[in-house]
Amino acid sequence: MFEVKAQLKIRDGELDGFERQAAVVMSFARELDTKTLRYDWFISEDRTECEVRECYIDPDGLVEHNDHVKEARGRLFRGYAYGHVMTIYGEPSPALAELIERMAGHAEFNRFWLLQGLDSRYEGVRSTFEASAHLKIREGGLEGFKQQAAEVMRQMGAQDELPLRYDWFLSEDGTECEVREAYEDADALLSHQQAVAEAKMTLFREFVAGHTMTFYGDVSPALAGALKGMGTTFTAFSFMQGLDADIDVCAGALP
Repeated sequence: MFEVKAQLKIRDGELDGFERQAAVVMSFARELDTKTLRYDWFISEDRTECEVRECYIDPDGLVEHNDHVKEARGRLFRGYAYGHVMTIYGEPSPALAELIERMAGHAEFNRFWLLQGLDSRYEGVRSTFEASAHLKIREGGLEGFKQQAAEVMRQMGAQDELPLRYDWFLSEDGTECEVREAYEDADALLSHQQAVAEAKMTLFREFVAGHTMTFYGDVSPALAGALKGMGTTFTAFSFMQGLDADIDVCAGALP
């Protein structure tokens, strides 16, 4: 399984055109891709940003997908979007490495490697409530960060009920970490995180220089209140379209 995150910004006044062309991109992926496990688009509350959470059987699945959607995606960026940032989680194949080189002038690429994870129920598909925690590691604190992160993971894994997903990824240069999480709902996230709160506070106090959260789904009042109390910055995204859902239906349901 090979995961990817695409981030893009929507041009001012072009939301309707963006949605229409995004649906065209999705139609090619739906009809032609053979190695795509997930291709879900999420839109920010203010309708200015979009994130695409992708999963493929292997790295070459992304190469195949690119061949299928590149023309439609090119029209999306020429007319309706900008600021294309791609993050890959894992080792690219030779074919994907070559593609990344070819796209260097059109998109920014970041690479993260799996640091640690739970044996969980996550299978690469969309979950009810997902989250990403982005951490900046203090200079010189990488080894201590890894040790304390392992303690957080140990305590998380000791709970009777595990999250659907709780995987930590480290950037190539060892300065950033991204935790990709999935839960039954927002309050389940809050419950699981409260169980490891002391270990996480030690991690943040001693080894973390910055912390932001991104949520994919409805943020409950309890979770929003807890984050506000901690002074944690977060962004919420709503589901826009996926391989199993058309954009016209989903867009009409957005608040």
